Parts: sequence; structure tokens; C-alpha cells
Amino acid sequence: GAYALAIQAVRPDKRRRDIDNLLKPASDLKVSLGIVRDDSDAEMISIRWVTAGPALAIRVSPAGVE
Repeated sequence: GAYALAIQAVRPDKRRRDIDNLLKPASDLKVSLGIVRDDSDAEMISIRWVTAGPALAIRVSPAGVE
């Protein structure tokens, strides 16, 4: 069903990087793992750079639940 996707990533270095390049691989991964049925069910997506933590953190929650 409908879901919200939140992605946090640590910048790997000081080079300029497009954060949106992380979106499609993360979306494809959650579908291939069976976490969601289809990418088209996403109702809200947020993605941000962080300075510490795991290299990549992906959170999927039911739409409307924060």
C-alpha cells in the first residue's frame, strides 16, 4: 500500500554530489527485497545528507505515519 520513504546518507567525500542519485537505487532495493510492492505506491519521499551515522539509512513507513 501507500508508504513514505525517508533516506539519510553520509556524504562520502568533499566532491559535489547530487543527492537525488541515491533515490532510484534505494527504491529498487526495497522493491527487490519485498519491503514494498511497487515504487509507484510512494506518497512522500524525503532525502538528506547527514554528517554522522550509517553510510545509508532507509526508513519506510505507512503513508500518513511519521
